[in-house]
This record gives sequence, C-alpha cells and structure tokens, in this order.
Amino acid sequence: MLAPVLAQLEQLDGVLAAHTDVTGRSVFVTVEDAAGPGLETRVAQVLGPQAHGLTRQEGDAQLVWVQRGDRLWGPEDMRALSMLEARILSVRIGQAAGAAHAWTEVQERRFVWDVMDVLATCFEAAHDQGGKTSTAWFSQAWPGLVDALVQRAPPSVQDALRPVLLRLF
Repeated sequence: MLAPVLAQLEQLDGVLAAHTDVTGRSVFVTVEDAAGPGLETRVAQVLGPQAHGLTRQEGDAQLVWVQRGDRLWGPEDMRALSMLEARILSVRIGQAAGAAHAWTEVQERRFVWDVMDVLATCFEAAHDQGGKTSTAWFSQAWPGLVDALVQRAPPSVQDALRPVLLRLF
C-alpha cells in the first residue's frame, strides 16, 4: 500500500530514493548531502503523525539486515509485495477455516483461492486510492472482508465461519 507514499516522497526536493522493509513498517529515505532545510518536516508530513526519525546509529542498525540479505523495496515493488502478502494471508485464513470445519484439502484450497481474490481486490483498491501509511486500515477493513469471504464459503458453514474469521485479525 506504500507505493504512492514512497513515490510521493521521491518527488520531494532533496530526496534521492524512498524504500521500505518487507513489513512496510519502516521507511528508509535517502537524501542528498546538501538537502535543504525543512526536508525532515516535509517527509514527516507525507508519512503522517505516527512517523518518527531515527538517529544515525538506529538507522545503521536497521541497515545491518540489508547486509545480511534482507532487501529494501521501492515504489515499483509495492503492488507485487502486496500480492505476496495476500497469498500468504490467504493460506493462513484458508487453513484456519479448513481446520474449523474439517474441510478436505480440495475444499480448503478452493477457499484459499476465494480469499486471495477478495484480498487482492482489496489491496489493489488501497493502492489505487493512494496507498496507506499504516497497516491499521486492514484491521478496520477486516469485518467487511469477512462478510465477503463468508458469502463465498459453502452455505452450510457460513454462520459458523464468521466468528472463526473475525478472530484472526
């Protein structure tokens, strides 16, 4: 969901690049050596009130993970990363539903595909609406997504499935 946010950061005078870690919880902004005054304030305005800077030591500690093989993700990577997240969540959600209702592997797999469709549609809409600066939006959207998922489940389990799904997030 951060693609538009990272792209907006990269449009700021003095910003060379903006990236995030795979979780989307940390944003790394590379600035020109001669970045003008007020750049930190403009970056914080783009990221929102929950944003805070790191000391040089804290930033270096975060970048150790990159040296160990982790990677940072740019604006062009965000939609693909969201689809990866949707796939991982789909399996988790499908397994929870399958376990709660003793579904066969085939029934569970079909539900995983339905979950992927619902989540991918939701994530694409979030990207298309300008992205998100926090993951809190997903918890708020979850009850509506559960409604959509319950409608795709076999009618015989729909009533029992709702509370199972609601407990997940």
